[in-house]
Amino acid sequence: MDKGKTTSKKRKESDSPTQSPKSKRKLPTRSLAWNVFTRLEDDDSRCSCNYCGKTYSCNPATGGTTNLNAHMKKCKAYLDHVESGSQNVILTVGGT
Repeated sequence: MDKGKTTSKKRKESDSPTQSPKSKRKLPTRSLAWNVFTRLEDDDSRCSCNYCGKTYSCNPATGGTTNLNAHMKKCKAYLDHVESGSQNVILTVGGT
């Protein structure tokens, strides 16, 4: 045995075990905007305001919830709801 020499084998990509591509897991929504907006059934990248019915893009890859939060600051129906503490909510299907 030769103690001075060590041999190292480099693993080739073909030697490594094959792994299946990881699927994206759905993360829970954390933004407060999701209390005010609902995703449209026919288009998952669009959301509708529960108070005034306006639709906005809510694709996390392009805009996320920044524009939804901006709408919440100026939506008169939502602001009236917050000030009055009422429970009236407009629910529209299809964003019309």
